[in-house]
Amino acid sequence: MAASFEDEKKSSDAKSIKSATIMHDLVHKDEEAMTASQRALEIERKKVLRKLDIHLLPFISVLYLLSFLDRANIGNAKIAGMAHDLHLDGLKYNIIAAVFFIPYALAEVPSNICLKLFRPSIWIPSIMVAWGLVMTLMCLCKTYEGLIVARVFLGLTEAGLFPGITFYLSLWYRKRDAAERLAIFFSAATIAGAFGGLLAYGIEHMEGIGGLYGWQWIFCLEGIATVIFACLSYFFMHDYPETASFLNDADRKLVVDMLAEDRHGLATEFSMKYVWQAISDRKTYLQVGIYMSLLIPLYAISLFTPTIVNELGFSAANAQLLTVPPFACGCILTLLIGIMSDRYNLRGPFVIGGCSLSLVGYIILISQNRPAASYVGAILSAAGVYPCVPVTLAWAGSNAGGDMRRGVALAMVIGMGNLGGICSSFIYLKPPRFFLGHGVIIGCLVSAITLVCIAMWDYNKHNKANIARCQAEGIDESRAEEFKKLGNESPLFRASIQSVVGNFSGARQQEIIVSHGTRLELLRPDPSSGKVSTVISTDVFGSVRSLAAFRLTGGSKDYAILGSDSGRIVILDYDPKTSSFVKLHQETFGKSGARRIVPGQYLATDPKGRSVMIAAMEKSKLVYILNRDAAANLTISSPLEAHKSSAIIHNIVGVDVGFENPIFAALEVDYSESDQDPTGEAFNRTEKMLTYYELDLGLNHVVRKWSEPTDPRANLLVQVPGGQLASSDRYDGPSGVLVCCEDHIIYRHMNAPQHRVPIPRRKNPLEDPKRGVIITAAVMHKMKGAFFFLLQSEDGDLFKVTIEHQEQDVTSLKIKYFDTVPVASSLCILKSGFLFVASEFGNHHLYQFQKLGDDDDEPEFVSTQYPGDGMADPSSPLPRAFFKPRPLDNLMLADSLPSLHPIIDSKVLNLLPNSDTPQIFAACGRGARSTFRTLRHGLEVEEAVSSELPGIPNAVWTTKRSESDPYDSYIILSFVNGTLVLSIGETIEEVQDTGFLSSSPTIAVQQIGTDALLQVHPHGLRHVLADGRVNEWRVPQGKTIVTATTNKRQVVAALSSAELVYFELDLDGQLNEYQERRAMGSTILALSIAEVPEGRQRTPYLAVGCEDQTVRIVSLDPESTLVPISLQALTAPPSSIAIAEMLDASINKSQPTLFVNIGLQNGVLLRTVLDPMDGSLTDTRTRFLGTRPIKLVRVQIQKNPAILALSSRSWINYTHQNMMHFTPLIYENLDYAWGFSAELSPEGLIGIAGNVLRIFTIPKLGTKLKEDVIPLSYTPRKFVTHPDNRFFYLIEGDHRTYSDAAAAEKIRTLKQSGTRVDEEVVNLPPVDFGRPKAPAGTWAANIRIIDPVEGTTVAVVPIDGNEGVFSIAVVPFSARKNELHLVVGTAADATVSPRACTSGYLRTYAFTNDGAGLELLHKTETDDVPLALLAFQGRLVAGIGKSLRLYDIGKKKLLRKVENKAFTSAVVTLATQGSRIIVGDMQESIQYVVYKEPENRLLTFADDSQSRWVTASTMVDYNTVAAGDRFGNIFVNRLDPKVSDQVDDDPTGAGILHEKPMLMGAPHKTEMLCHFHVGDLITSIHKVSLVAGGREVLLYTGLHGTIGILVPLVSKEDVEFIQKLEEHMRQEMVSIVGRDHLAWRGYYAPVKAVVDGDLCETFAGLPASKQSAIAEGADRTVGEVLKKLEQMRVTSSGL
Repeated sequence: MAASFEDEKKSSDAKSIKSATIMHDLVHKDEEAMTASQRALEIERKKVLRKLDIHLLPFISVLYLLSFLDRANIGNAKIAGMAHDLHLDGLKYNIIAAVFFIPYALAEVPSNICLKLFRPSIWIPSIMVAWGLVMTLMCLCKTYEGLIVARVFLGLTEAGLFPGITFYLSLWYRKRDAAERLAIFFSAATIAGAFGGLLAYGIEHMEGIGGLYGWQWIFCLEGIATVIFACLSYFFMHDYPETASFLNDADRKLVVDMLAEDRHGLATEFSMKYVWQAISDRKTYLQVGIYMSLLIPLYAISLFTPTIVNELGFSAANAQLLTVPPFACGCILTLLIGIMSDRYNLRGPFVIGGCSLSLVGYIILISQNRPAASYVGAILSAAGVYPCVPVTLAWAGSNAGGDMRRGVALAMVIGMGNLGGICSSFIYLKPPRFFLGHGVIIGCLVSAITLVCIAMWDYNKHNKANIARCQAEGIDESRAEEFKKLGNESPLFRASIQSVVGNFSGARQQEIIVSHGTRLELLRPDPSSGKVSTVISTDVFGSVRSLAAFRLTGGSKDYAILGSDSGRIVILDYDPKTSSFVKLHQETFGKSGARRIVPGQYLATDPKGRSVMIAAMEKSKLVYILNRDAAANLTISSPLEAHKSSAIIHNIVGVDVGFENPIFAALEVDYSESDQDPTGEAFNRTEKMLTYYELDLGLNHVVRKWSEPTDPRANLLVQVPGGQLASSDRYDGPSGVLVCCEDHIIYRHMNAPQHRVPIPRRKNPLEDPKRGVIITAAVMHKMKGAFFFLLQSEDGDLFKVTIEHQEQDVTSLKIKYFDTVPVASSLCILKSGFLFVASEFGNHHLYQFQKLGDDDDEPEFVSTQYPGDGMADPSSPLPRAFFKPRPLDNLMLADSLPSLHPIIDSKVLNLLPNSDTPQIFAACGRGARSTFRTLRHGLEVEEAVSSELPGIPNAVWTTKRSESDPYDSYIILSFVNGTLVLSIGETIEEVQDTGFLSSSPTIAVQQIGTDALLQVHPHGLRHVLADGRVNEWRVPQGKTIVTATTNKRQVVAALSSAELVYFELDLDGQLNEYQERRAMGSTILALSIAEVPEGRQRTPYLAVGCEDQTVRIVSLDPESTLVPISLQALTAPPSSIAIAEMLDASINKSQPTLFVNIGLQNGVLLRTVLDPMDGSLTDTRTRFLGTRPIKLVRVQIQKNPAILALSSRSWINYTHQNMMHFTPLIYENLDYAWGFSAELSPEGLIGIAGNVLRIFTIPKLGTKLKEDVIPLSYTPRKFVTHPDNRFFYLIEGDHRTYSDAAAAEKIRTLKQSGTRVDEEVVNLPPVDFGRPKAPAGTWAANIRIIDPVEGTTVAVVPIDGNEGVFSIAVVPFSARKNELHLVVGTAADATVSPRACTSGYLRTYAFTNDGAGLELLHKTETDDVPLALLAFQGRLVAGIGKSLRLYDIGKKKLLRKVENKAFTSAVVTLATQGSRIIVGDMQESIQYVVYKEPENRLLTFADDSQSRWVTASTMVDYNTVAAGDRFGNIFVNRLDPKVSDQVDDDPTGAGILHEKPMLMGAPHKTEMLCHFHVGDLITSIHKVSLVAGGREVLLYTGLHGTIGILVPLVSKEDVEFIQKLEEHMRQEMVSIVGRDHLAWRGYYAPVKAVVDGDLCETFAGLPASKQSAIAEGADRTVGEVLKKLEQMRVTSSGL
């Protein structure tokens, strides 16, 4: 089982920090106002919608009724005699019906454009007058040709109504309300079909009046009605909500707000770009296909239903009447489905349902010849197809942005769809069965269903993702003018350590999310104290590659977006109620793993929170639209591609363009030409491009908007504020980006002049003048009316950058030195005036701004100082700018978070005195900030008082005088023969008038009742009242009190006669004895009662520990006082008991649990759960604390109950972040302790150790490891221990760094040449400013002797000759009678990549002064870098480059005895047992080598079948090796014991030499037993026992600060249990970054024979229901699972 604990966060010693006044423009107050409740808002909206419905829907429905009457009455006229009178035989009627649709379709798009030009109240009545006149004059047609002309003009004039009204409704109603209103509007068509039949039936009887036929009167009367209504429309039609007279101001604002939320813009002008946007959208044509497939059946029904019914055998008059029911059913279903479609916010399923119903009707029509059945089919066909049309139009209108574009798109859909009417006109040719017509309609319906399914798959997801764009951006009517000209670009349309800051909890406080690669941590800075606390730390079971924060516009909390190796983008929300990260969205886009073309490496968010871009290192970029749905939940769209083939991506950032279309900037290099050019010329010509990618919110796709070459050394982009303010015409900033290049910064923006300034350099004489300066981290901070940037160089120097601008025009770019802080991977500025520095290596820091650097004397460099604003010649460097580094001036360090990152090497040993567990010694850090750390399991203690006492007390208490006192008043010390009372005030002094008996030892002290005190002594009880009176109870003659327990209302005393005496406080404050005493039958050793629950008179249970090795629970209930309830058998007599109610989220996440803690005399602690209902004891857990009998004390920690357990070590059991912790104190062993509360220490503890009184606090709850730090000079490489003393010998060295001697020599040379040297700069402390960078091949190195017990550096031995240090070993050379020597592997003039040196050396040192000093004996030259050294059989075995050599000591150098050159890359690790050497090859895994002394041979006889880049290894046993590789894997390989014995039995190795190699390697292969991906580069592995008497485990350390253990499972029961638990946890505990757990743990090879303990440990954090289900699946109770996990963890690691 792997139970890793990573990079524990611990704060430094608490120091008081004076509150600093922060400039007003840096301190921000959250100005976000609370909105009205959703319920009240919805009520108001419904009222307004009803008002709109009343004023708009009846009117437009009548308009469409008249329109459909006029176009469809041709069918009624046909059977009324028109066909006979005009001799319409053959296809003539079909042609008359069809010619209407040609101009109708062609004129719809221009008509909607005109609608925008002339307003609805002008255009719609005008076209109505026109078609009404055409309709009226059709009655005069006497010939077939004249009727064709009339129908053409009718189609032309009617074309604008239907698309116009559809578009008109979208100006008044939200999308979610549109389908219902369109259904009501469209139901007029079905009413027209029904009403037309009735009218035709009546009008037909006017035959002959005025010399006109009946069919002519149909045209005439219906046309006149249209003209009359059209004239009225000029006066009653309303244009827009903003101009509607029937709306008051409040209603008008509410309608506009609703429309703004629903993304509809208010553009009223014409532009051809809107037309092009609609035409170029492929989704428009998908909707055209659906609409056309529906209109062919619809028009066929309208035009031919009377004919079809007539052909069924009914008379013409009856046929007119029988057309009413089909259209009436269609009307009802149209309204019903429209309402349901809006209610469920669904479109596609209702269209499919309607088409299916109509399909059934047509199948009946084509298959039946009975009139009744066929008539039912006609009803079903009409009832099914009519509801589909308004739903489809609402669907189409929902996906077009901007008024003009929406109008054009709807017109295209309706117009092109209406061409289907032409088809409808020619399919009903052969009565009476009309096989062709019915067959075509069936095909159209099937086509519609198919296209809808395609749309639901591809298109409907976009609709859902884009429901509420404007609501998310908070845009209302006040900003309409700002966006109305943007058309489809308008935001009103929706169609390795990293850190981010944000308001993640939703409260008015900022938090910081820090990524440690495989863990996420939420930190909360306290603005008042300047301290940082860890709120939550969680494993992600994946690798976080990128991290960004964003906030939806108008929102009050931030979300975190993660890019990882899962191939998914994940959005996380922090839930403060459960204190956990909640995964809101997880979108898959690629394969898992950190692949160069799979996005995840870079993240950039739109400053307005509308979208995010995630990019790979090469080619791939995806954009997601972020939004809210109707319930205000965050939504994310499908990905939009912004790929560019053959492009390397260096950085991306979101460009602040206000509410215009989101733009992302990218630094890219196109290598396509270079890849194909063998000459290399194309490579030299390759340009780095700054490219803008625009997310078109209207067309829903990403385009490359702008791309220009930039500096080839550009490496980082920084967002510049921009966009127009919501409240004024002023701009936030000029927009654009800062391009950070080597040696300079460039301001760039599309079509804007560039500005360039140099990056100032340190004025240090030791700096390499050829070395450029680059920016590695940056942060931008916006204030009211201003903004600034902090850019950090790779030296840690912060530069403040400002931009002078006039609106959107930049006038100058300025840069100046600000301060120097540790090199960061991320910088975060908090609104409370703090700067968080997430260090790349070492501790993280929180700084407080003292000032903004505006009024200092630092030189400022301005772009206007240089020709052409610095861009006169972009290819030439600017003149260099210099600054003088200084101590912090603008910032003040407020807090530090210790980090072990990186751990370079480690050892696990028990070296400290009085410690029964080993310590972890780790060499950490990089450069001058490196440290050597001693890690001990336990909590750090801060001691406030340490004072010797006149004697040795046996107990100590503190108490208040009264219940209302804020702090303790007395300290009571009990001695063997008396009691001492000390008063707590400004000084602590002895007092005599407390009422306590001072001549006797004290057993218990309690502040009882409201204002009384209680003392329990061996001979009785003293109840000291507030007025000084003392009530005393004495024990019976011959007996004494041996132990007692108390709370504020109850006292229980145990007599020497094994009897219990019970007292209880009554309501008058009198202490009354219970009449009967209870004999326990065995000597009572310990008692405990819990505190009285709030609102109760008493606690109901007493725990009694007896000499017969039992603990009994006794009732204190008045009805069963002192009656035993339950019993717990023990393994040893109890020494102490404490009942406490504590919160343990693993047992109960909402309510505290009542625990009985039992300390035994053998040093074992039992913790069992006491059932508050029946007093039973369950779920007992044990832990060994020490060798002394345990004393338990109930105290308060952070206002919560805690238990101090005192044995040979002091332990504390407490609750932190809802989880139970049990941790030792790194402190003197205490004999007794109690809580202590005073003004300067409100939550302290007081204890006694011998005759010393100690007052202390525990400042860093939640940590598991305490660290002691020794600073180092350079990056540590390796260290070893001396077998005979306690010293460590550590080698440290840095490349490109001058040693102290080399630096002094260079300074001396400069001074001799007359160069002025600034001593102040030269002598700046390296720990704060780093060391000056030297040319490549320059090394500084030391050997450091460390005393880990004292925590000091004993001596430092410098390495001269420009040599770097790489390996170290302590070797007992048998040639010198096993005298110990220190051998250090060095290399002169070494370069790292490629690995090379002028010469390698083996430096041999003799130990002097008992190991406290070193004497160089000689140097042995080698031909390569010695990377690994090890003592072997009285000699030195060394890995020198690719060879393994054996050396013996000589007088002038080491003597090479034997060499093996069979290794392929480099030997990096060595381990040995007997004559066997385990060699770790840098690229070829583990190899087994044996030394055959008779033949003096080093022979490789076994290796791994897989190639691995080994970084660390250790021998588990003689045949088994555990190793880690560079890719985060740990594996265990074993050699076949038969092969091992065969090799050992071969005295000369001849058998090995003659064996055939296997797989081009050694003759034998090892078997892989275990494989596990830990997610960190393993730097060391140790086989060690962490618990006294416990089993051995494998402890490993990682480069990212990881410390983990692999625990061997020895029983089959344990294996089955933990494997089954892991299987369940894989299902329940899904990775928050979307990484498959098995894929993560089996990153490079499938996980084998290792169970993920980190995953199993998360069982305690699951909801109770899931815990129960998992436990049931494992055939255990929840308590048994938790107990087993705790037992496995504690017995193996002690944690």
